[in-house]
Amino acid sequence: MGRTGRKRKSKKLSGEDGLYKVVRDTETIELMQWLTRNGWKKEVTLYPTEFSTTGRGLMTKTALKKGDILVKIPFHLLITAHTVCKSEIYDYLDKNVKYDGHEILAFYLVWERHLNKDSFWYPYINTLPQQLSTPLFWSKEPVNLPKFISEEIEGSRNSMKESHNHFLNHIVCKQKVCDHCKLALDEIFNEKDFIWAWCIVNTRAIYIPPEKDLHNISNSLALAPFLDLFNHVPSAQVEAMLIPTENSYQVKTLVPVSKYDQVFIEYGAHSNLKLLIDYGFTVPNNQHDAIALSLDDIYEVIKQVAQVSRVNMSQEKYKFLKQHNLMKKPCLTREGLCWKAMSIVFILTSEITNIKLLESKVYSSLYTPDEINAINTVGAILVQNKIDEFKKHVALFVPTEDDQNAVLAYLKECLDLLSECLEKCK
Repeated sequence: MGRTGRKRKSKKLSGEDGLYKVVRDTETIELMQWLTRNGWKKEVTLYPTEFSTTGRGLMTKTALKKGDILVKIPFHLLITAHTVCKSEIYDYLDKNVKYDGHEILAFYLVWERHLNKDSFWYPYINTLPQQLSTPLFWSKEPVNLPKFISEEIEGSRNSMKESHNHFLNHIVCKQKVCDHCKLALDEIFNEKDFIWAWCIVNTRAIYIPPEKDLHNISNSLALAPFLDLFNHVPSAQVEAMLIPTENSYQVKTLVPVSKYDQVFIEYGAHSNLKLLIDYGFTVPNNQHDAIALSLDDIYEVIKQVAQVSRVNMSQEKYKFLKQHNLMKKPCLTREGLCWKAMSIVFILTSEITNIKLLESKVYSSLYTPDEINAINTVGAILVQNKIDEFKKHVALFVPTEDDQNAVLAYLKECLDLLSECLEKCK
């Protein structure tokens, strides 16, 4: 977030984040001036800065105390669904159709970007990156991309295309010529520009309470100029909220921050896989990470341990697993097998047939030493199998452009997680 890839005039300094350069590019200066002209005031002194470890972010010039407000954005400087509804372009949409907040903001961003300097939002849009590091912007597919990652990318691409098609199908008078550029509306809202806008919203939008009086838009998203200069770490401790009495959106720190340190926010409780797909980066030691397991993964290991050709599961046990939603998303974490995975292994390896007793064991997790040993035996093999699988992914994967190195970083993070998980199964 917040990285444009432009060359900037800068001043080299040194801090806790390593070397950094205070950003003094024209676009950022014009953004700050535009914000100030339109009623924004600095709460604390934060400088857009190029950090050696994270790229562009925000540095505090003074030490911050717990509870200090980092930034306060006036509501009229947020791009929301209400902003779109008050614009001329909204008249070109079929009002009898339901629209999603994500796509309505992307639609508006395409329009305002094409207006260039004639747009009120130009100083903000001019600071947005023209090229993002997300997989949707890869010009060439990497070699041997793991299937589970390519499926996630394809799902993201399909969602974007569905949004684009949805809009094109409900624009009234697609052939109407724009007075600004003399292009037809369906040329302005082309797929390439919509992908850009869709990714900008996906990587930069903030959540706000659902806006009222929008009968045909489900919306709780907004774009906030300046706010998207903050970088993300899962450990960031901030509080962000809309303050109706002040007509503003504010972010305050819940911990002290030292002078010249980078100030972070948290985008949400996202795993590295989601960060990779939606933002194009990963973070070390992400506590939200997990490695998915399938029921077949567990079956195969139990067969191996029990030295049988198939796992016998009674209809009652199968019904129990299904009714209690235990077969949905079992996984491996840094703390070992997740509760669902442990429950499945226990149920499939236990000789207990009384469903009430099984239920009591599963929901209390009060297993005997022998039962824990049986679970860990299966668990250790499950983890080792995944380690072998991810080592193969790392060995075979070949990036074809720099942004794809994030995939390699993600795969190595998975291996670190699995190593920790294996220790818990011993």
